[in-house]
Amino acid sequence: MGEKNTTIGPLQHLLGSLAGCGAGIIKNTLAPLTDTSVDSVNVDVQCEFDVKGVLGMEGATGDIRNVSFILTVYSDDSPNKIEKIFEIWKQRAPVFLCFQKPVQISTNLVIKNQKKSQKTSNLLISRKVTHN
Repeated sequence: MGEKNTTIGPLQHLLGSLAGCGAGIIKNTLAPLTDTSVDSVNVDVQCEFDVKGVLGMEGATGDIRNVSFILTVYSDDSPNKIEKIFEIWKQRAPVFLCFQKPVQISTNLVIKNQKKSQKTSNLLISRKVTHN
């Protein structure tokens, strides 16, 4: 928006996180835990999004809709074993669960005087992990 489209945008990162969550957890975590053979995984994630919502145009919203997640698993194991790890994934995968359930987000705004602070951009990512 307003600049050349030379990098991956936030929406692509979000969908990429969902795809990575699917591929990584299925192949590298759940398959070994369930003694399931998974040779490779392909994930296709798409959604509907109207940029007019971000621009504040009347009648449009900035939310994403109709997320499609297609997981293709290449395996010589039975379809039942693959379906079982897919169902387990849908119950445990943190990024998938963020799409499925409302998540509270705490927001903060920090404003600094440009003359008194460094003129660099900083991205702060924090997370709170609770272990039971």
